Amino acid sequence: MLRHSDSRLPAAVKHRYHGILSQRVPELTLPTPNEEAASPEAADEAYEAASKWLLEQTRDPTRFRLLFAENINYGFRRNLLAAKPFGVVADVLAVLLIIGLAIMQSEGDLVTLASQADFWSLGGAAIAALHLLWLTVVVTPNWVRMTAERYAEQLLAACDVL
Repeated sequence: MLRHSDSRLPAAVKHRYHGILSQRVPELTLPTPNEEAASPEAADEAYEAASKWLLEQTRDPTRFRLLFAENINYGFRRNLLAAKPFGVVADVLAVLLIIGLAIMQSEGDLVTLASQADFWSLGGAAIAALHLLWLTVVVTPNWVRMTAERYAEQLLAACDVL
């Protein structure tokens, strides 16, 4: 977000953050737009150094409550995305197992299956199916990226209070 070519922050805000970081971080010189375009790798090293400095300055969860909360949100979503394949497999197995057991108990007769349907079993299958739907539709890399960007915005906003 500190890159001149990145448009997620207003130019004036980004310029202010560049100024604050250039003054506060020892031995840091942030690149101009031309320098960034000429050497993106060197620019990224400078931005990474600024980010690491900011991270160290904002470790206090009491003083930086909103940043801390955004970090928790990001971590939760990132970890959930990583665990998604296990959840999908567990949900599919649960639905298949519950339906399979219900069919076995009814001996394949749909009328018997409908009349003997256990509310709790069907409820469990429905919950697993809804959870599967939520995992596949909601839990995506973009869902995680949104919170990562909010966290990055709050981290940079700490420039104004440091």
